[in-house]
Amino acid sequence: MIAFLIFVSLEFIDFGPLKIPYNWWIILIYGIVMILFAYFFIGNYLPAILLCLAALIDFLMQKKPYKASKMVAIVGAGFGIYECFVLFMSGGAINILNGIFGLILLVILLLIIFDVVDFKVIDYSWWVVLIIGFVIFTWVSPFAAGVVTGYGGTIILIAFLLIILAL
Repeated sequence: MIAFLIFVSLEFIDFGPLKIPYNWWIILIYGIVMILFAYFFIGNYLPAILLCLAALIDFLMQKKPYKASKMVAIVGAGFGIYECFVLFMSGGAINILNGIFGLILLVILLLIIFDVVDFKVIDYSWWVVLIIGFVIFTWVSPFAAGVVTGYGGTIILIAFLLIILAL
């Protein structure tokens, strides 16, 4: 397999222009297949979640243009809130403190995304999403990872990358 990839990348073998179909439903099928593989073979759900999220974003963008980074940040905040509640239920002073701190940051992120409260200093920008994503990634997700997925901070950091790419 590696030799085949080297031959293709160095263009020893030329396949000509390939037309690869790119439709939201094809991405969704791949995402569902990856979820099934992760479920039956005890794998990682993050790639499947990201593929299903990409299919959802592509489908919704056909109707009305949305910012992909905001949609990914909302999903990441949802995972993060779930992880905070898992920390509340697990007990322990440090877990409850980390859960409260993470929940406050996630509520601030959601208020900024939906533009409910007009913060004068904080707006939806790359540095806000980076800081919140990093804090959730380091303080909330690792403590909840033993019980749940621990994907909240990772998905919010992906939203940061989408902001950088202007998506």
